[in-house]
Amino acid sequence: MDRTRRRKNTGSGRFALIWIVVLIVSLLGISIAHYGSVPAWAKAIRGYFLKGPVICIDAGHGGDDEGASSGDQIEKEQTLKIAQLVADDLESDGIRVVMTRDDDSTTSLESRAQTANDAGAFGFVSIHRNMYNGTKTDVKGVEIWTSHDAGTEETELARLVLKRLTDTGYITSRGIKGGSMDDPETDYYVIRKTQMPSILIELGFLSSEDDRAMVEEYADVTARAIADGIEDWITEQTETESTTSE
Repeated sequence: MDRTRRRKNTGSGRFALIWIVVLIVSLLGISIAHYGSVPAWAKAIRGYFLKGPVICIDAGHGGDDEGASSGDQIEKEQTLKIAQLVADDLESDGIRVVMTRDDDSTTSLESRAQTANDAGAFGFVSIHRNMYNGTKTDVKGVEIWTSHDAGTEETELARLVLKRLTDTGYITSRGIKGGSMDDPETDYYVIRKTQMPSILIELGFLSSEDDRAMVEEYADVTARAIADGIEDWITEQTETESTTSE
């Protein structure tokens, strides 16, 4: 009798365990399907455990908008590659990241700014590649754009990111510039319409063999430098806010 009862209890326990496993697997499948892929799901889950300020990373161009190109070098592909690496580096250091696009999708300027604003981002970093169509052969280097009337926080973000990039030893600085290439008093849309300190990085020239190495050979180092510059800035701003509130 006792033996029979034990068998029944054991059978019921196994049955319940099977159903629990099935339920967990089903919920996991639904969750992954919602995010579209296992990496996207893992990234979202990881985001729940990250603390601190949100940084918005904007991979320039995408989808129908390829940006500049030179041979097999396509700007939209390279900006996404670097942006994803920067995001991964930041998140691995515990910083929350929102991206304006994480695939090859057409993304309007309006939605990029809106993504940053809706997230209440602490800072916004847009990544692009440059292009020179003239006859000179030595045009190369990174330049970082801010608003034409950039305040201290925005200028400092640009300075610290540019410093980290040039510290790699293989990147030439073309300086920090305000406004846009067309007009020094007209800011780029994503800088003008975002509500936080924002910069736009022109990450070297597709037309320069030296600059192509930033993405072809040293993508990890380049992305790490950008992430380190952003983190330097976050630390500096946090310390400044802490000192001010005392």
